[in-house]
Amino acid sequence: MLKKKVTMVELPLWERVIPLVSGYLQAFACKDAYVAKNYQFEKLTTSLRTPREETLKHLLESDSDIYTFSCYVWNTARIRSLLPSLLEAKPEAQILLGGPQVMHHGQQYLDPRHENLILCNGEGEKTFSDLLEEQLENGPDLAKVRGLSFYRDQELITTESQERINDINEVPSPFLSGIFDQKYSISILETNRGCPFRCAFCYWGAHTNDKVYKFDEERIKDELTWLSRNEIQLIFIADANWGMLNRDIDLTQHIADCKESNLAPTMVYFSAAKNKPANVTRIIETLREAGVVISQPVSLQSLDAGTLAAIDRSNIKQSAYTELQANLTEKGINSYTELIWPLPGETLASFKLGIEKLCRAGAGTIIVYPHLLLHNTPIYNRREEYGFLTREVGGDAGEDEVIIETADVSRQQFEEGFRFFYTIHLLYNCRALFTLSSYLDRRGIRRYSELISDFSGSCDETGYDLARFWRSSISDGHFSNFYNVGEAVHMALHSHREGTGRLIHEFVSSQPWWRDPHARFCYEIDLLSKPHLYSNTSMIYPGHGLPDHDANGKRFLEYSRILEISDRTLYVRVPRDLLSLLEEFPWLKLRAAGEEGDVFRVDHRNGQYPHMETQGLEHAFSYCHGMILRIGNILPTWRRMSTAADAMAPTAPSSAESELFDFESAA
Repeated sequence: MLKKKVTMVELPLWERVIPLVSGYLQAFACKDAYVAKNYQFEKLTTSLRTPREETLKHLLESDSDIYTFSCYVWNTARIRSLLPSLLEAKPEAQILLGGPQVMHHGQQYLDPRHENLILCNGEGEKTFSDLLEEQLENGPDLAKVRGLSFYRDQELITTESQERINDINEVPSPFLSGIFDQKYSISILETNRGCPFRCAFCYWGAHTNDKVYKFDEERIKDELTWLSRNEIQLIFIADANWGMLNRDIDLTQHIADCKESNLAPTMVYFSAAKNKPANVTRIIETLREAGVVISQPVSLQSLDAGTLAAIDRSNIKQSAYTELQANLTEKGINSYTELIWPLPGETLASFKLGIEKLCRAGAGTIIVYPHLLLHNTPIYNRREEYGFLTREVGGDAGEDEVIIETADVSRQQFEEGFRFFYTIHLLYNCRALFTLSSYLDRRGIRRYSELISDFSGSCDETGYDLARFWRSSISDGHFSNFYNVGEAVHMALHSHREGTGRLIHEFVSSQPWWRDPHARFCYEIDLLSKPHLYSNTSMIYPGHGLPDHDANGKRFLEYSRILEISDRTLYVRVPRDLLSLLEEFPWLKLRAAGEEGDVFRVDHRNGQYPHMETQGLEHAFSYCHGMILRIGNILPTWRRMSTAADAMAPTAPSSAESELFDFESAA
């Protein structure tokens, strides 16, 4: 008898990702010798950048008896666009849909005209294996397979639920089973399944019923060794709480040992344990010492106590986040804080206040995600209770249903909240006014939230390209696109760097506090410190490729002087009586070579990659997104020159104090 053919399809966001779901399904099914003998398996994994027509061509050419699709919020629209052609061309083939986006939603994703279109509800390994075995019977009956939904005679049938696999070590390792025989660069890795928390917006804890099942530690170490030896550069640890178990520290050390032996992986991403800051800090230190690139997410989602209670997140200690952030800041480790807007109970005022708290706490980068109303989450069926109004913005690939109104947030406030985030993204994340905003807040002149709102409001009608991009992203829903954050960074710090600089200068020079010379000096420090994402972004500054004066005849650099630009490094003189002000800002990473020098070497060379136009903009936006999450890696270093070098430099300009006197006299 000819073997039946199974094609397992995964459509991730990136290229060259190991198809782990397909590997699990095949490895578990092939434990049954009868199934292994009678089936051949093919895996099709291609990123969403691949044109639909090309993906469909591969599917039709595979000429399979069974097709499986892993469905997530980011790819289900693309999968649904493929199904009509596939069903028409392969009317005898079984097509199985699975994943958190489709399970328990048979009425939405199945079609009574196609009884061969079926859906898996829940964990897939057992159901898939049982389905393959049943298909080998004479007159197979899908009703005998647990965990399925399908149509029969125009009636939607859902079979008895499949139990979770209590001992997940029953699932053979697809890495160690020889299933993956191609070259990949990225891999997901599970060391356990489940989550002890039941956050209302998340599928994880709700689906697994709070139970966490663990793979054996030795197996995990063998898998990590396999990944390292096969030159997997980026590992996504898919645990809900990495660091929750003490063994995670030992497993992290094994990653570090593998990196030393095989030079891989070079990057590791994980979702940190919610209430174990000491473990997480130790894990991050271990990876950093091994030369593994990391940037630690701190997933707060909200800082409002009422909101956290509404989303069943109050059992996650905010003090743990505070401790973790303090540890990371002290050790100079990159981190980024994640928020969701708008959550139930959150208001525009509490959202802004929460971001202000993060700025004052020294968060590395602040990222705000839209609130996706995900299928199979506790909050999904509570729309009326929370006053949700949603909008579908997934484009031709995803099925993003974004909440744009709640009982506490109007549509107008929702949009203002995202304008506030875009402004934070520029002024704080991209460091455009990082020093100035801190100075104004510390001195009680203008709070973070007030400054951000001022700038956001000033951009409402401006014609600058970056401001237009913000407005269009909100109006057309592009803010939910995976590349949107990176695109905003690319524009601000590279492609529209000069125009963005003019936008910022017009704002700051029009504010009442601009009369304060210390504020103007802090603005100059930000101008000189604004990072470069690429090694080939033009090094242009006032008097060096840009005009020396603004439209009103005022010098852009009143106090600082750029003496020279060489090898992506600035040599800058600042007034001696302002050196103490610089020392208030530890992020400048000042390193003194002498006690009296007032000339600084501002080095912008920090391992950035060049912008490669041939690789396409999406590649650039993805790179920018990653770099802004690790902003500490590309911030320039300020180093005080020796007094001997000072003697070679021109005379220092007037001090801020004397300028203040002159300004007031003239007024």
